[in-house]
Amino acid sequence: NECNQILLSQEVTKLTHGQGCVVLETKDGSMVEAETCVVTISVGCLQGNHETLFHPPLSHEKIEAFNSMKMGTYKKVLLKFTHVFWPVDAPFLGLMRSSLDDGCEIGNSLLCDNFWAKQGLPLLEPILAGPAGEWASFKSDDVICDAVLEFLEDALEIDENIRPLRDHVEEVHVSRWEEDKFIQGSYSNYGLGTQQRHSTALNQPEWDGRLVFGGEATNPDYQGSAHGALISGKTTAKQVIEFLSLEKRKI
Repeated sequence: NECNQILLSQEVTKLTHGQGCVVLETKDGSMVEAETCVVTISVGCLQGNHETLFHPPLSHEKIEAFNSMKMGTYKKVLLKFTHVFWPVDAPFLGLMRSSLDDGCEIGNSLLCDNFWAKQGLPLLEPILAGPAGEWASFKSDDVICDAVLEFLEDALEIDENIRPLRDHVEEVHVSRWEEDKFIQGSYSNYGLGTQQRHSTALNQPEWDGRLVFGGEATNPDYQGSAHGALISGKTTAKQVIEFLSLEKRKI
């Protein structure tokens, strides 16, 4: 039954409020009709695509709501080493450069997730946020890795017989949510001028209740977090169920 299919890797290019339905059009020309549609794309994607994606346009309140917010930058640099050379007990390491350098690309402080303390794995996961994350965006893994390793050598005062740390790196993985056109950032956050009414408006359905919005940005209490996204899923499901129940009563 086509109604029970999950279609993967389908880029939606247009949503239209039809007669008693929502019509989705995809990049490959496919069309899907649905009684309701749940939109969970990020604030960044809404800001950049709402004019071409939604027909008719979203309400002024909705547009003002997501335009008042911003997308944060939060890069995880996962480094697997041949051995452990850092403090082993603390689950998180807050590091400072031994010699402050205003010209350092990733700043003078760094928070690292210590997987050795948690799982016994020789992994460090430095976090690049704010200006450091912006600097790292669209840079290669090698460039980012070199900057982080130079920081670690300085902050941990690594012995000369261990340097360069690059010789002890087995694997590198850098998260790239900011560079993904379907995400355009790591998390939503309030900008200057964002108000409580904006979070409320972002959570409100459109198109007579057929177009429902979910995702962490729609949760005013835990906005910007993974658990905010989870809670919003439950809220969204409730909205869909209530709408469909009302539609059945009309029949």
